[in-house]
Amino acid sequence: MKKIVIGIMVFAIEVSYGAELASEDPDVQPPVIVDELEIGGFGPELVVVPIASSKGENCIADETCVETITDIIRSMITKEYAISKYEITFDDYEVFSEATGRELPEDNGWGRGSRPVIFVAWKDALAYADWLTDQTGFTYRLPSVIEWEHAARAGTRTAYWWGQELGVNRTNCSDCRSRWSHLKTAPVGSFPANPWGIHDMHGNVGEFTQDCAMRKRWFSLTRRFPVKLNKLSAEPKFFRNCEWVRLKGSTWNATRDSLVLWKFDRGRAYMERPVVTYPERYKGAAIGIRVVREM
Repeated sequence: MKKIVIGIMVFAIEVSYGAELASEDPDVQPPVIVDELEIGGFGPELVVVPIASSKGENCIADETCVETITDIIRSMITKEYAISKYEITFDDYEVFSEATGRELPEDNGWGRGSRPVIFVAWKDALAYADWLTDQTGFTYRLPSVIEWEHAARAGTRTAYWWGQELGVNRTNCSDCRSRWSHLKTAPVGSFPANPWGIHDMHGNVGEFTQDCAMRKRWFSLTRRFPVKLNKLSAEPKFFRNCEWVRLKGSTWNATRDSLVLWKFDRGRAYMERPVVTYPERYKGAAIGIRVVREM
């Protein structure tokens, strides 16, 4: 299956995947890829996310090292992956809906096109990722909470990727003072991208992950933190058929407090975004989709 590799100014077509590992150098923009669909056309644009550095891994292994939450998250990423540059739009999703005969989701009267698709359930998001897998020959799925957080941070260590203060018109939330704030979704890419070229990781719509969740949100930041988190994610005592699913990001109608990335406070990480109960059927005007493609 063909893919398109998008450079800064040049479009090139390759018959097979052959991109180099994405660099964590802030001056080097990670590559963007687009896979061709079997039915014609192309899937969503994907940014190849830089993988963990040896420095981050060594920090976890060294008891004397004082790691930040960004270091811990980065050390948990062991395989390169690509994540959609934008939230999946109505245009993206409607190709899937028409090809599979699925009902088109509502748009709440706000318009479709390049706005993020809404009124989709978790099972719809999973089905969309599976369809991309069938159409492209590459494995697509929803991001894990760690993959999402790593991509959103883009190597930064602040409450928002752009700094500690919310600012004005940086993203779409109820008190972000954008033209869409507390009114409706914004077309994807309406705000600047983070340092890795990924848009709308803060605000606009919350995004489903592949991870089951529990209502407990606090996790100790220790060298065993990754193991503890993974144990919680797989504990059948709490999850029967994934009754709860964790969301990441925030929404056009949420306050600034829900926009921050995981907090680092007195040795604990706070998972800020709530969970969705009954994900098989829950739909809303503030939840959408972002996908990951395995490399």
